[in-house]
Amino acid sequence: MSAPFARLFSPIALGHTTAKNRIVSTPHGAAFGEKGSITERYVRYHEEKAKGGCGVVMMFGSSSIHPTSINDWGEVNNWDDGVIPQFREMSAAIHRHGALCLSQISHRGRRGHSWYSGTPLWAPSDTREERHREWPHVMTKAEIREVIDAWAAAAVRRLKKGGYDGADIPLYGGHLLENFISPLANTRTDEYGGSLDNRLRLPTEVLRALREAVGRDFILGLRHSGDHVVPGGLTREELLEIARRL
Repeated sequence: MSAPFARLFSPIALGHTTAKNRIVSTPHGAAFGEKGSITERYVRYHEEKAKGGCGVVMMFGSSSIHPTSINDWGEVNNWDDGVIPQFREMSAAIHRHGALCLSQISHRGRRGHSWYSGTPLWAPSDTREERHREWPHVMTKAEIREVIDAWAAAAVRRLKKGGYDGADIPLYGGHLLENFISPLANTRTDEYGGSLDNRLRLPTEVLRALREAVGRDFILGLRHSGDHVVPGGLTREELLEIARRL
């Protein structure tokens, strides 16, 4: 092996386990699902990456943890136990080639359209997402608790039982957790809005619930933007502080 690529092809510890190399296929929407379910084409699509040498294969853009965030465009829903056998087939295909298998799990918040689910979009406040322009339903504290529990169930009852090695939590891309940390999307006046401490409350509670549910033998990753690049949005310095805290 040539010296410039020695590190790339060397193993790396990830929590309780080790990836065989540092080549990662990150989560993205391949749109090969049907009605929220994994298809054989989807399994083969990701298996080819593991077969080709990826050390970590991450998937979905993203699998949704709650019916108020139903997936459109051929992605996968992760709120019903019926998906577990499909996850087992997918993880077995990835593991067959020595790669780790991870899924992104999320609630897309105000991003999307209510006609996909038949229910209003959920968000921290009644502010519209710039692209889809739909007024969301303002979440109650009981509904906030509901999505925290849904995240934990998606990870431990479905992904872990389905043979996955871990989960990726998006704090970017207009998804619900980013809605809560953003001063542009979150204008709440209770303990989930206002100060940075309050706006970080939901992501913190989600991560805590996830770790308590899955234990230590399951990878949990969190990704967020380096700069929101919009007037009034989070700055690089604030996002760096968020990374330190979480």
